Amino acid sequence: MQPTGFDFPTLLRGFWHHFGDAIVANAGAGLAISSVHRAEPANIGKQRFMSAITAYSLELTTGPGFHGTACGNFASIMQQGFLIPRKNNDLEVINGNAYGAGIYLAKMDAAWLSLESRFCRDFIGDDVKLIVCAVLHTEEGLRDVRDSMLVTDECHVVPVFVLSGQRHPPSSRSGRLPQVEPISVWELLHVAASIEDLPDDVALPGEVDRMLFFKC
Repeated sequence: MQPTGFDFPTLLRGFWHHFGDAIVANAGAGLAISSVHRAEPANIGKQRFMSAITAYSLELTTGPGFHGTACGNFASIMQQGFLIPRKNNDLEVINGNAYGAGIYLAKMDAAWLSLESRFCRDFIGDDVKLIVCAVLHTEEGLRDVRDSMLVTDECHVVPVFVLSGQRHPPSSRSGRLPQVEPISVWELLHVAASIEDLPDDVALPGEVDRMLFFKC
């Protein structure tokens, strides 16, 4: 049975409150974060993600991953969701698919990978944006590939936040970054139920003393 509040905004609220500290700390090893924005994916992406959860159960686990991409790709990702190149579309493979077709995300302790210039392209200087994704962990939809995750089902990943800031070399703190374990959707919904709605601007968790803006 679905609990009260089984919708994308509630899931997003629980996701940030549970993973926010770790997201900021891990991304901060390679990015001087100036702001965090809600990603605002179009309904098609949100509906696919929520339908995938319903197709399994609320015991399905989810967690964050980083996706670095060219500046010009942000609009299409938000409008269409993530798409696997050449899977019922005319998208070309840009960065290779050595481990198979799918959507490649950096693990939490490898934000540096998504921030590399071959992925984060066409930005001005070291000012870049990095997408934080929510990923469903299923045997058939997710593969572990060294410092990356390979999502082989488009319905199992959705953009949730966009980090903006200035890229810098990975810090020496990277060996002490917090470990991130996936959590069940059910647990996230209960986390969200115990807190108030996020205001438009909230202090970033952890050591970063900048502001979190929930208006794009």
